[in-house]
Amino acid sequence: MSLLKLVKGSLTVLVGSLFLRLGGYVYRLLVGRLLGPDGYGIVSSTMVIQTIVMFLATFGVPPAVARYVAKYHALGEGTKVRQFIVIPTLVLVALSTLAALILALTAPYLASWYFHNPRLYTPLLIMAIGLPFAAFASCVRGVFQGFQDMRRYVLTQFVEQGTRVGGAPALILAGYGPAGAVFASATLAYATSGLYGAAKLRSEYLPKIPREGEPLPSDRVAKDALTFGLPVALTGIADMIQSNVDLLAIGYFLGTLWVGYYDAAGPIARLPTTLCAAVATALLPAASEAEALKDERTLRQYAHIAIKTMWTLLIPVAVLTGALAEPLITLFFGPAFRPGAQALYVLPTAMAFIVVFRSCASLLQGIGRERLPLVVLSFSLVANVVLNAIMVPKWGIFGASVATAISDWLAMILIVRAVMVHAKAHLKLRWALVPVIAGVAAWLTTEWSMLFTNGALLKLLLGSAVGTLTYSILLVVLGGVSDLEWELLEKGARRVGSPGIVRVVRLARSLDILGRIKP
Repeated sequence: MSLLKLVKGSLTVLVGSLFLRLGGYVYRLLVGRLLGPDGYGIVSSTMVIQTIVMFLATFGVPPAVARYVAKYHALGEGTKVRQFIVIPTLVLVALSTLAALILALTAPYLASWYFHNPRLYTPLLIMAIGLPFAAFASCVRGVFQGFQDMRRYVLTQFVEQGTRVGGAPALILAGYGPAGAVFASATLAYATSGLYGAAKLRSEYLPKIPREGEPLPSDRVAKDALTFGLPVALTGIADMIQSNVDLLAIGYFLGTLWVGYYDAAGPIARLPTTLCAAVATALLPAASEAEALKDERTLRQYAHIAIKTMWTLLIPVAVLTGALAEPLITLFFGPAFRPGAQALYVLPTAMAFIVVFRSCASLLQGIGRERLPLVVLSFSLVANVVLNAIMVPKWGIFGASVATAISDWLAMILIVRAVMVHAKAHLKLRWALVPVIAGVAAWLTTEWSMLFTNGALLKLLLGSAVGTLTYSILLVVLGGVSDLEWELLEKGARRVGSPGIVRVVRLARSLDILGRIKP
């Protein structure tokens, strides 16, 4: 896979993810406003359990499917490609069904003992029914990812999100409350997405796969998928727990009402994960292909994108989201959710840290170093659990956001070091410091600009414009853009076909005085 192909695939997922994220915001906004903080907290608590259990149920099989489909497709061995589509999917459905049964048996204890809310019992049962559908849909997407067909990958997500956005509010209005929202979100959406993806695979992909090469024994295929997938699954489980320890701690110490407040801040803070989905999804098969072809130069470029480019893009998103916390949460969810703003000041920074971790983890998994992210995340997870257990009882949801930020920073630092070693990448200290300096200045100017206007929407628009302009100017002038990024910007501008955009990029590069100074 060429660098431009990676960028194209990433942009496809990015554009799709932006619309999906928008759909997610509409879903949460409607559910939050229809149910209020308490009912929304029940739905959020159920989704936290689903996220963790789903990673347990999939056992890392979808990333394994993506890796081996990409590998054998690049080598022209169609028979093995077919095997790694069919056999892991059958294994996955069986394992996810077992996980659903276990969850159904433990649902009463989770509802009454842990979250202290018996009303959670029915939503948890409904969510358990949807687990096999969710696992199957994930595996189908893994096949599309392996073929590097990011367009079809995104379309399956559109089907899923569309079912969720349309179904949940309809069932709530029909009188089914939180249980109806969970049915649409955790069962119906995945079933629809999985059936759509399977139909496309059967009609458009499987007939075109040549039956070439010697087949592997079925048990070997299952073993390879699980051997690769188990460390990835454990990493994913640790990652999901890492991302949801705060909600789990809030649910235990403070109850589902405060889960509702905190989770209203969560989707806004998780805007940076859109970038993660775009880049990390394309990085795994791309890195796998580069490693199979022994292309070290391309692999170093991928490492540069996973670390430096992601960092540069994430800092302004985190800064502006944090600075605009109160107008954002008021605009999306209404004044009833305003207590969630105290968490939103810090959460975007935590999400930026974990996004860099996930991108680097995806690259390491693609080159066969899937155990390293698990080791790194294990250290961070222990810190996260301890910090949340200490800070949530004392400082509430603000303490949860601070604890999450500290542990995510630890995960990012360790994984970046691992990528630099294994990809033989070299990064300048200036590239890490300049975005931080520009980000601090952007936060200050954003806060200053909001003093001159009233109303959540006006503050949001003015603050975003001033903060973005401040960050962009300082980033360029202080040498925060690398040569590779300038080249990608110029190539992208030329492909758009607008001479004006090309001139703007070249003018900006002419201002990069410090960037031209060689050490």
